[in-house]
Amino acid sequence: MADEIRPDLDWGTYRFLFAVISTMARDAASLAADLEAELVRLAAEHGVELPPLDMGGGEAP
Repeated sequence: MADEIRPDLDWGTYRFLFAVISTMARDAASLAADLEAELVRLAAEHGVELPPLDMGGGEAP
């Protein structure tokens, strides 16, 4: 990244954008986790067996 930062860039703007993106990413991750937990709860409530969760590492969390 240091190679791409030039002295004429507005560093404050980039800092603001990265902070906004970071916040949005955390919010999205939290929402996704809440939705997944609700899905698991509803599946259990309705007797639906969910398949094992494979996140690419071959291990369920």
